[in-house]
Amino acid sequence: MCLAGTRLLVHERVVQAFTERLREQVVQLRIGDPRDEATEIGPIIHPRQLERIKGFVDRAIASGATCLWGGKTHAFGPLYYEPTLLTNVKQADEIVQNEVFGPVLTLAWRGWPAKSRTTTSGSKPATWCCAGRSRGRWPPRRATPFTWTTAHSAVCRFASPEADQKRSSFPIS
Repeated sequence: MCLAGTRLLVHERVVQAFTERLREQVVQLRIGDPRDEATEIGPIIHPRQLERIKGFVDRAIASGATCLWGGKTHAFGPLYYEPTLLTNVKQADEIVQNEVFGPVLTLAWRGWPAKSRTTTSGSKPATWCCAGRSRGRWPPRRATPFTWTTAHSAVCRFASPEADQKRSSFPIS
């Protein structure tokens, strides 16, 4: 089961610090042979999937997204793709609406409450809140029957009990 996040929605007051700390973590990721237990990012499963990932990223950049890092094949080998962060994405963009199935994140920043955050991919939304300050208010209602709220770490080692539900995020009024 895949539990990799693909979209980050970060409050505008902390987006710069968050992005810097995320970058510090990303550069420490071990890219390598999946048979090596120390490897955290292995190869893409098939050349066709690698081309799909490249296509998503290239089309996003062509439509106005900014690539803060990554966005190309990794030097480790021909089926490896660099961890990639894209900003300046719009809610309607293909890369926001569909799962890439590769080491690619999109980052958007907003004030609270945010506007609608729906996708058609079937992924589950998750929220992280500091010291419970926002947990009781956000999200006030959801279009999906299941939302993680400050429930798991960046490296998930468990399976979701829910099947994919499509239109997977939640509207915020």
